[in-house]
Amino acid sequence: MDKFSQILEFKLNDVVLNELNSTFDLFINNLNLSDTAKLCTKNGNQSLNLVNLIDSSILQEISQNVNEYIKNYYGENLIFYQYFIDYIHFISYEVDGYQEGHTHHANEDHSFIIYLNDSNAETKIYNKNSFTSIKSEKGKMVIFDASLYHEANKCEGVRNVVVGAVKFAHKVWRDRR
Repeated sequence: MDKFSQILEFKLNDVVLNELNSTFDLFINNLNLSDTAKLCTKNGNQSLNLVNLIDSSILQEISQNVNEYIKNYYGENLIFYQYFIDYIHFISYEVDGYQEGHTHHANEDHSFIIYLNDSNAETKIYNKNSFTSIKSEKGKMVIFDASLYHEANKCEGVRNVVVGAVKFAHKVWRDRR
């Protein structure tokens, strides 16, 4: 399996979910935090970058999963790294809301999605010859390479997600010569 096929799923605890839902409620109740462009979001609302509203303890909890993903993705080839969570936005899909296909490779190294509620909609993440289908389950966090094309099909009810960007500030590779 090549590294681009590595999509890891994690389960977040209730404290993290409650904090993210509180921030999500702030977005939903404050139109000034909403992004009118919505990019690929159809039949839904998308926030601007709200990473500065996320409590540092929550970011630390998310970072633990990112660290595990990075170690799995790069293996022993990467001996030192520094990254930051650059961007977090919230999306609330209405009935029949969906996400058009896209990548994030121009803006970040890795991407993550956190599902804030259960939904019938699925996220599809494509690699060279196939795709992985991810069920929208409350508390699930999915991390993947930002260059992978992904989309979400229409939901039958409200679907709430957090989307985040991981950027490297520094990487040191093991010399294999």
